[in-house]
Amino acid sequence: MLERASQAVTLRAVRLPLHPIQVRILELLMLNHGRVLTRQEILNKIWSPEQLIDSRTIDVAIGRIRSALRHKVSIDPIRTIRGVGYAIDEHFGQVASLPKKGRTMRKAQ
Repeated sequence: MLERASQAVTLRAVRLPLHPIQVRILELLMLNHGRVLTRQEILNKIWSPEQLIDSRTIDVAIGRIRSALRHKVSIDPIRTIRGVGYAIDEHFGQVASLPKKGRTMRKAQ
C-alpha cells in the first residue's frame, strides 16, 4: 500500500524504509503496472528537466526499493527489462489517494 499524502509505503502492515524519490518511483511503476517504463520516462516523470540526473541513479533507487521489499515478499515484483527499463507486476500493490470527497483505496491502473 502506498499512501500518497504521507509518502509511506506499507507491506503486510510494516512500513518500508523508503526515501521520497524511491516512493515516487515505486508509485510511478504501480500506476503503470504491467507496462515497461524506460529509464528516460522515469527520469522525465520524477525529476525536473533542470536537474542533471544519471540513469544509473534510477538503477540504484530500484535496487533500494527491491531491498526494502525483499524482506516481505518472496518474488520480486519489479522486472528489469535489459537495455530498456523497468516494470512492476500488474497484480502488485495499491495506491491510496485523497480525492475531494474522503479517502478511497484503488488498485493502481
